[in-house]
Amino acid sequence: MPAPDPSSAVARPDLSIGQVSAIKALARGEATPDQQRIAVEYLLHGLSVVDGLSFRPDALGGQRETDFAEGRRFVGLQLRRIVLLPANQLVEDLKPGS
Repeated sequence: MPAPDPSSAVARPDLSIGQVSAIKALARGEATPDQQRIAVEYLLHGLSVVDGLSFRPDALGGQRETDFAEGRRFVGLQLRRIVLLPANQLVEDLKPGS
């Protein structure tokens, strides 16, 4: 099976040994502060492409590719929201009627 076009929403982003090590250390709860930053940066900008354009024209897969890209982006937006907002605001936002 050929590799997907790099502009495809399903294309795997580039990944370095340092990024792999950082993510594995984070998952184990053993990441250094630098590894934590590397892992979160990769999750936000490498995997979820949080600041990327979700839209894909018909020539690049159209609506299905756009939907997939928007799903990836949604995960990144939620992660960034958790990172940036105060914990009490996040918890308050989850209460019914908020």
